[in-house]
Amino acid sequence: MQPRITGIVLDSVKNSMDNDIPFFDTTVMGYSIGVFSAGFSLLMLICFASYWTRSYLGQILGETVTLKIRSKLMKSLMYKDTMKFYDVNKTGDLLSRLSADCQQVSSGISQSITEVLRSTMLYGISVAMMASISPIMTIPVLIWSGIYFFLVRNYGAQQVKVSKSWSEKLGGLGKIAQEQLDSIKNIKVNNSERKELRRYHSGLKDLFKVIKTRSLLETNFSVITYLGMDTLVVVSLFWGAYSILSGGTMTIGNLTAFLMYIEYCSVTVQYLGNAFSSISKSVGSGKRLFEILDDDLENSPYKDLQKGKLKKFSSRKVANTIGTGFPVEFKNVDFAYPLRPDNFIFKNLNFKVQEGSSVCIVGPSGKGKSTIASLLLKYYPVNHGSIIVNDQDISSISSSSLRKKIAVVQQVPSLITGTIRENILYGLTEKEAKLITQEDIEEVCKQANCHTFISQLPNGYDEKISGGSSNSNSLSGGQSQRICIARALMKKPKLLVLDEATSALDVKSEKLVNDALVGLVKRRECTIISIAHRLSTIQSSENVIVLNDKGYVEEVGPFWELYSDDYSALSKLLREDIMAKNQEKKEIVDDDEIIEQKQSENENDNNGF
Repeated sequence: MQPRITGIVLDSVKNSMDNDIPFFDTTVMGYSIGVFSAGFSLLMLICFASYWTRSYLGQILGETVTLKIRSKLMKSLMYKDTMKFYDVNKTGDLLSRLSADCQQVSSGISQSITEVLRSTMLYGISVAMMASISPIMTIPVLIWSGIYFFLVRNYGAQQVKVSKSWSEKLGGLGKIAQEQLDSIKNIKVNNSERKELRRYHSGLKDLFKVIKTRSLLETNFSVITYLGMDTLVVVSLFWGAYSILSGGTMTIGNLTAFLMYIEYCSVTVQYLGNAFSSISKSVGSGKRLFEILDDDLENSPYKDLQKGKLKKFSSRKVANTIGTGFPVEFKNVDFAYPLRPDNFIFKNLNFKVQEGSSVCIVGPSGKGKSTIASLLLKYYPVNHGSIIVNDQDISSISSSSLRKKIAVVQQVPSLITGTIRENILYGLTEKEAKLITQEDIEEVCKQANCHTFISQLPNGYDEKISGGSSNSNSLSGGQSQRICIARALMKKPKLLVLDEATSALDVKSEKLVNDALVGLVKRRECTIISIAHRLSTIQSSENVIVLNDKGYVEEVGPFWELYSDDYSALSKLLREDIMAKNQEKKEIVDDDEIIEQKQSENENDNNGF
């Protein structure tokens, strides 16, 4: 209304000037100019208050939407049932989706949509007011509006593609940076800084190419918009001036109002262009987010559990068994990782682990020992066959209920940010953790041989440590590993999987931990499956399962029985391991001798001078 009122005021003032009417006697729309000015000022204050409210609520809405999207996305990431998703999507790319993509979608949903509604309404009012002033002069504006919205449609389609490409390139760059920072020690020890910088710069160049395409698209669109609106201003100015001079109905005030409405249309068109650009970018980013959320629709074990397609794992004691540990059996198992479907790790794998016993799985490196732990935890589905735990086929069991009854200690210790106490109780529910006493915590820590060093820390069990691997906190690798073992024992599992769990421990600590585990086995309270290379770990197990390089079970039997047989697969494997270590030591000695010889030659050369 401001342009229209401005035009009316100008015409009223001109009429007063033509008729020699004093300024304070001038009337505008039937009101004295003083009353009219007061009313107009009040209307402006109301407009400013409305603008403040819209701006504030828009920002609050935007941040609320961002938080909800991030919460939903993180929930989806936390509840992915298998590891296939994380094999395909790396951490850096997922972090990019959680940050940049979520923010872009939030901006498109909250700020841009409200801006589209406001600008569309303002544009419609402006066109209507121009039509009330001069219908015939409004026709070029309507023609341009049709052309403009056709351009917006094509521009939006191109912007969606470019935006999705930009998000993917940015996510890929984040993935590269995350990999490089995770392996910074490896990069430095191999003097590969320049090589990795070239790799990162290559990602930056790919991102810059997309940015150039997007910038060109936005610049072309902006130039066309300004050109069209400025052309309308020039045409309307001369058309209106001609109408005034030729004695038409157009007045100076109406022409001024008409030109101001065109300016309003120009501003709203710019806002609409920016808003549509933002919405198009949001659509591109949203597609990347929905790739994660849509995966939940295809793979939702929790819905399957509710529909009765999956059952909860039962920890009841199986009839005619000794002790309370879970019996485990692999029946004709074939397995290949989803990303390498033709490369089978196992073909027709069969073995049994008696309840309450301890078994060590050994074999050549890279032949599937750790994969057995992943399959037991349902990180991946088997291609064929079945895995039976406690007389239940785990393919028909919900993953969460199964994992509650199993404890795992990995080769690389992983802790959470918090106190040592919180780390030890991490495997328990909040309700279970409240029932644990300090004596209970100290008991499992003594079994894991970590009570002594924890007690010597300034804050004891309340000492805060950083999350991640042992490299990211003040504890050594062995100390972190022992806390992980204590955490596993705190769950009082019926099945304990140790994947090279004692490899970071010294001989004394390993013996103490193994003695505690042997006590569990003697009482038949827990079934223990170990994956190991160290002889001390292997010999502490009751039985040994030897895998060959083709993923088959080569032999099964008590350790001392197999170890005493020079022709057994176990003896052969251990001999090869010892020979490899001796060869490595010999190469080190040879290298030392070469270095000493070189130093001696250099000294002789110096003496000669």
